[in-house]
Amino acid sequence: MRSSQKFAALTAAAMLALSAARSIAAPVAAGETTTTSPGEFVTPTGDVVSTDDRPITLTFTAPTGFSFGAGETGVFDATFTSQVLRDPATQQLTFQYAVDAARGDLAGESGTFSIGNFGDFTTDVTANATWTVTRSADGNTLNGVSPGQGVGPLPQATVATNATNFNSNGTFNADFGVELTLLDGEGAPVASVVHAPLSLSNVFQPAAADDGGGGGGTPIPLPPGAWAGLLGLAALGLHPGMRRAVGLNV
Repeated sequence: MRSSQKFAALTAAAMLALSAARSIAAPVAAGETTTTSPGEFVTPTGDVVSTDDRPITLTFTAPTGFSFGAGETGVFDATFTSQVLRDPATQQLTFQYAVDAARGDLAGESGTFSIGNFGDFTTDVTANATWTVTRSADGNTLNGVSPGQGVGPLPQATVATNATNFNSNGTFNADFGVELTLLDGEGAPVASVVHAPLSLSNVFQPAAADDGGGGGGTPIPLPPGAWAGLLGLAALGLHPGMRRAVGLNV
């Protein structure tokens, strides 16, 4: 199944309330680290705003003195798919990123990914497996590391944000390790872990008003207990300023 088809299936299967989806996501503030769980991978409900489905090639390189055997080149076709979804109630955006290939173990021994840029926006992260995800100190980049150990997956990550606009100025970088049978200098087969780097530009990312998307801006974190009170004031019309969008980690 192509990656875009997987995304469509995941989206259809996860038409839950956005609050429920966010409640099990892992908020990651600048400089913080979290570990995702495959059982928590949820695609939030929302309208698909834009989709990028592009063919890519993963090229694994044999170390010096080794070569690939007959019929093996270390080159595999894959697909990178990303989507932007908008929650109709809040107008906030969720970003999805996935690498998919017919051979599913191409990150079996190790996997890393780096997605940017998220700036000052909030990021709630879920993923398709166990990934240790660290947000950089400046908040711009989410960095994921898979334990590998023969069962590491190619990444599928969902990042719910408080951004209301986006552009295609982001990046997605990764490195995948898989164990393949190589030939040594004497032609003897040797099992070895080889790596394929991946570097992509023009990837979806959150954007502020002056970055080509409009809106967004710097979020104002509030404690969860304050949120209900603000909603009540806004409903009564007692504080016009409460009608402004406010960023909130949930």
